[in-house]
Amino acid sequence: PRPPDLCVSGMNHGLNLGVDAFYSGTVAAAREAALRGVVSVAVSADARADRDAAARQGAEIALAAWRVAMARGHTHLLLNVNVPPGDAWPVQATKQGLRTYDHDVSFRQDPRGKEYLWIGGSSVRHSDAPGSDTEAFDAGVIGVTPLTLDLTFADRLAAAEDVVLRAAEGASARPDR
Repeated sequence: PRPPDLCVSGMNHGLNLGVDAFYSGTVAAAREAALRGVVSVAVSADARADRDAAARQGAEIALAAWRVAMARGHTHLLLNVNVPPGDAWPVQATKQGLRTYDHDVSFRQDPRGKEYLWIGGSSVRHSDAPGSDTEAFDAGVIGVTPLTLDLTFADRLAAAEDVVLRAAEGASARPDR
């Protein structure tokens, strides 16, 4: 009969560090709730993390997020939480880091025999990004990263305007078909 007060998506069995947040179903579920004005937290844990301890810590972070959001009026708050290996961790506010994979693409078959492409790689690297979720993970720290719901890259609006102008010029220079 009423919207929820809080959405906790996860706990994902695997990480959603850096750009992984773009393909994550765990983050996507939290983002959908945040788009509807529900305070949302996506929680992911490394396979080597103690599941019970990670769930307890994720719950504490989620409750703290709800309290802070209510106090500040941030109903569209979206946080991405990543738990490293272990069973006890410091917690740190982070920014999105840089996580890159090999450029491997392999053909696979789903359970119904249909072919699909798996994009990824056998190795992953974390680039130097001070204050990031990847740096926190590498240091054994839980990263709490606020994500934005507006993906507009404001610094590139002028480039988009130039594209529109050039596309319009190109369209006007082509003969009608």
